[in-house]
Amino acid sequence: MARRQDHSRKELKQIIIDAAYKIVQEQGYDALTARKVASDVGYAPGTIYNLFESMDALSLHLNLITMENLYTILNETSSDNTKTEDALKDMAARYYNFSKQNKNHWLMLFQTSMPEDVDYPQWFSAAVVKIFEPLENIIAPLYEDESALKMAARGLWASMHGIIFLEATGKLPKTDPAKEEEAPNALDLVNFMITEFLKGKV
Repeated sequence: MARRQDHSRKELKQIIIDAAYKIVQEQGYDALTARKVASDVGYAPGTIYNLFESMDALSLHLNLITMENLYTILNETSSDNTKTEDALKDMAARYYNFSKQNKNHWLMLFQTSMPEDVDYPQWFSAAVVKIFEPLENIIAPLYEDESALKMAARGLWASMHGIIFLEATGKLPKTDPAKEEEAPNALDLVNFMITEFLKGKV
């Protein structure tokens, strides 16, 4: 690592983001503290707060990376010459796999928030809106009204995410007590939900 005086403010900010990202990746969000980050980059904890208003603010930068990575994965789903149902199930599989391969950062998206009296930065809010675009593109042919399209995309996303989140946090039953057999996994349930959703549309 270069000497402290060799780091510009911009460079140091990126060094901190990279170190924080690695901590979450390897140890989970609960391990992310200013003291831990500062120790890993060789600076005093106060340096973190000189560059970021709070640890919540730093967390937003990590969440932005996660959302950008997720957007890239989801945007690879193409609706061209593909049945809507197949495209949606492909996207669901991509989301499911992303949640498993990037579990700590994916969970962090839903463990962090800004204080109620603090607005999210515009760049972060824009990223949140953008994340729905791949899904909106797939179901756009089903809706003439844009507001209905956006509501449907968010409702479908919430359903998909909710089921996968329950499995990731150990709250989705693994067995079916009534049949005494293994219960469907999250992706099976999401695919069933997609089929049912489309029955009223196609």
